[in-house]
Amino acid sequence: MSKLDHLGWVVYRSFGVGPYRFGVRTTSRRFGAWLDSAFAAYRIDDKTEPYLSAVIVERNEGEGQASRRDFHLLYRRTDPLVRTLDTSEVTSTLVGELEACTYPEREDAVYSHAALLSIDDRNVLIPAVLASGIASLGRRVERMGISIPVTFSVAIDTGSGEVVPIRPALDLPPDVLGSAGVAGNGHRPKVTEPTQVDALFSLGRGSDAGVQPISRARGLHALASVSPNLPTMGRGGLDGLGRLVAGARCYQLERGSVRRMLDDLLLAVGGAA
Repeated sequence: MSKLDHLGWVVYRSFGVGPYRFGVRTTSRRFGAWLDSAFAAYRIDDKTEPYLSAVIVERNEGEGQASRRDFHLLYRRTDPLVRTLDTSEVTSTLVGELEACTYPEREDAVYSHAALLSIDDRNVLIPAVLASGIASLGRRVERMGISIPVTFSVAIDTGSGEVVPIRPALDLPPDVLGSAGVAGNGHRPKVTEPTQVDALFSLGRGSDAGVQPISRARGLHALASVSPNLPTMGRGGLDGLGRLVAGARCYQLERGSVRRMLDDLLLAVGGAA
């Protein structure tokens, strides 16, 4: 049993998207009502394990602005995805997490569990697990001018090798995010146009090496390993990933603390100027 299990969960729902069955829980009845409305087409009666957990600070009208302690949190299992004062960032990320359940069978692009960051005017693609860790650092990352994207997945066009906007595939109500009835419009970026990747990072197994350049072949292998619909796309999908890698510098970050990996990431991007 994790520490999350001891929080005051008041709403628990089970959903099914494609072959996946999972639970979503929240501490907010208002947020739970939004779950029921937004994902009604995917509601199931099966008993499921919690996959996404939304800790929402309930605020009534007239209470003024949120304090610095009124953070809303979203977890995937026990891993933090979002820590924010803006509830709309929780709803956007949660929709993205459910959207990711459609990826294995899709053929419109290669979908990879990675996040696109803009650092020093360079477009940097990093593993999703690292992106969620960096997001948990909160204000330190904001002070560095780094914005964590709203989803930890990217769509890669097979013809150009560019990262392109993710096309929604879920059957959701119109204005599903606006219907959440929450304050804020979110400031986490998302891909809105085709974008070329300048640097690609993968994770090693942990050593004292920090960060080091790797061959494009190794970079391609790492990206392919986090692309769930590559078997569906076949050779065309692999060629698309190859086009992305051909235009990018490739690096491997050795696993360590999130702060150390972020420092190594910034060092590599700065050194590639």
